[in-house]
Amino acid sequence: MSKSEQNLEELKVKVARDLGLYEKVESGGWGSLTSAESGRVGGYMNRILKQQRSDVDGVDHTGK
Repeated sequence: MSKSEQNLEELKVKVARDLGLYEKVESGGWGSLTSAESGRVGGYMNRILKQQRSDVDGVDHTGK
């Protein structure tokens, strides 16, 4: 696993914890999430990544 893949996996775990979904992931794997739950994880990850890009390059990538 590359460093960037590892970083994304760590972010995904953090987001799942923040959303209260990690216990479900631990017991049943990522495939146990509903499509709505997976969408929440992906959407939250996307917001965090956009914010990080904005912080690095000074350009607003959030669409606000």
